[in-house]
Amino acid sequence: MFRRFAEIVLVLRWPLFLVLLLATLIHGFAVFKLQIDPSIDSLFDKKSPEYAYYRAFVRQYGSDQIIAIAMSTNDLFTMDNLETLKFLTDQVSRLSEVERVISLTNAMDIRHKFLGIKIVPAIQGVLEREKSVHEFKKEVLSNEMFLNNLVSKDGENANIVVYLKSEPGHRTSRGDVIKEIENLLSRLERPGLKFYVAGSPVEQHEFVRLLRRDQYICVPVIFAFLVLTNFLFYRNLSCMILPITIVIMALVWMMATIVYLGQELNLVTSLLTPVVMIIAIKTSVLYMNLFFEMRPHHSSLRETILLTMGELGMPSLLTHFTTILGFASLAFNPVPAIQSFGIFAAVGAFYSFLILLLVTPILLPVLPYRQRKDSLDDRHIVNWFLGQFLEKFEFRWKWVIMVIAGLTFVAALFGISKIKVDTNIVKQMKPDSKLAIATRFIDEHLTGVYVMGFVINRKDGQLMTDTKTLCAIDRFKAYLESKPEITNVNSITTLIKKIHHAREEEADSYQIPEDQETLDRYFEGIQRSRDPNIRSFISSDLKEIRLEARMKAVGTSEGAAVEADVRRYLDQKLGKEFDYHLAGNVVLLGRMATDLVRNQIDGFQFALLSIT
Repeated sequence: MFRRFAEIVLVLRWPLFLVLLLATLIHGFAVFKLQIDPSIDSLFDKKSPEYAYYRAFVRQYGSDQIIAIAMSTNDLFTMDNLETLKFLTDQVSRLSEVERVISLTNAMDIRHKFLGIKIVPAIQGVLEREKSVHEFKKEVLSNEMFLNNLVSKDGENANIVVYLKSEPGHRTSRGDVIKEIENLLSRLERPGLKFYVAGSPVEQHEFVRLLRRDQYICVPVIFAFLVLTNFLFYRNLSCMILPITIVIMALVWMMATIVYLGQELNLVTSLLTPVVMIIAIKTSVLYMNLFFEMRPHHSSLRETILLTMGELGMPSLLTHFTTILGFASLAFNPVPAIQSFGIFAAVGAFYSFLILLLVTPILLPVLPYRQRKDSLDDRHIVNWFLGQFLEKFEFRWKWVIMVIAGLTFVAALFGISKIKVDTNIVKQMKPDSKLAIATRFIDEHLTGVYVMGFVINRKDGQLMTDTKTLCAIDRFKAYLESKPEITNVNSITTLIKKIHHAREEEADSYQIPEDQETLDRYFEGIQRSRDPNIRSFISSDLKEIRLEARMKAVGTSEGAAVEADVRRYLDQKLGKEFDYHLAGNVVLLGRMATDLVRNQIDGFQFALLSIT
């Protein structure tokens, strides 16, 4: 069958080759349209209940995609620094992809007034010189809502929290937003004033930048390595034409297919390039070697080509088919990024086989013909090692080798069960990189850059506004803040205590009041408030409370450990009366890491059985 196919190709070789070149050229223009998806959204199982709840959580309470901008000074509480903070907050708020911005210059505070309280900007009167900076500093550093959240304990560092829009369609332009923020900060920096930018969107942007850099550097390096090794093996430029042509065509066709299907490269499929290059080159080398072995025994070049194609047609079909099966097994993985990688790697393997059958008969004639000896030269060190020493060693010690291989296989099965996935991008960067330095600075001096959300409601469906419920929530908040991985927790209970303290103006009044009528008045005021930062911590019907825990830049393994501890606390302390949900990227990534290993093992079993 393959011999007959090669005969047809040889008859149509030049028109066919021109068609292949033209198709590759057209596909090449499409490759320039290929984009990289900078988000981690492709790592989540869209059909999982956790993801469905996360989307509902974002719709109700707003985005959890935050950028933390740390403003480091010798003393934040000077007029120049506060004016700079105000200017920066206003400028960032105007960016199209920004949902909201919180800093000391736009945060609301609760103050006492005659027979009640009032909610006013915390910085009111300071920039107008109607209130002293010293008095403002004293108020801020004694306010739990601001401390370690918007300002450091020493009063030297401010935090600007930027919430990005999370609706579909906004992820592709986040890189532009981050660049605009970085350009703005570079213009504002001066001696004694420095900025640090971190957060999940910044990590993703940096990761994509590094991926693009690697595409521009590593792919040409790999390509050059393949060219060099082929030249060193065959010592002839003509021997590079066949394998390199197949590599280029398969790679361009596969990338163009991604574009035609409306897909983008994600954090996983960006690794496709070296995989397809290796698949495409390995079989072409076998064809060349067999051609060189058969050529001296046949006077007809055409017959040598047909024999080569006929002999290796079925073996190469089987090797490519099993390769396609192995990659196709990943299509059953629920993670979209893994699915895409498996599908497009299988497509790349198919293209490499198809192009191999079409191009090899056309380009084999360009290979050099040299008369060679029929037997190996045993004096050559490589030939001696392969033909004498290694062969005898394997024959004499075959049972020992098989036992060692069996034990290694058993140990490998045990090791597979211990595989863990860690998605902490910062840990995988150099410690002295700009992002790693910024992340450490914000984690150490201010709030964390990651968010873990909690939504709690009563099992009986009643309001979450009584003293007992609020005290239980506040104890849970204190538990969260006792975890070393969590730097700060924003909760409605902090707001209630601040309101009560402002109203009573007594030293011991910073607590949740026991009088229900007082609490009802406080919540009536909260319901009337239009401040999105206040409304983001309790539902409009007062039946659901949300807590926002800021976490340090931990990986999925540390995040999963924190999640497990928190779930135990909730089950033991609140489980009888309350239902709870955990939400946020940290939770989704932890679930993804656990499921990924299990799904990979299942996929491996399918691939092993199908290939066998």
